[in-house]
Amino acid sequence: MIVDAEIKNIGSDSMYITMAKFSMSDSEGNRYDPELYVGDDGLSILKELYTNQKTRGKIVFQVPENARKLKLYYDFGNILIGTKLASWPIN
Repeated sequence: MIVDAEIKNIGSDSMYITMAKFSMSDSEGNRYDPELYVGDDGLSILKELYTNQKTRGKIVFQVPENARKLKLYYDFGNILIGTKLASWPIN
């Protein structure tokens, strides 16, 4: 599965975006982490975003064809605040 993601920093501080903080899950509770993708249109491995700056790129997941009710997750958390997940259903 290929996800075309666009991320914008709407906060007042800069933040680091990494494709490693993305994951996907299915209705059975299986978790899928992103695969390494080196195409020119891939999401950066690590990128600093300043206020109102955005970035865009593709993220690749290896998901079984029979997986259902997929959700995409991004962990905005860090070592200090712990896990802070946002999720979006995949149609």
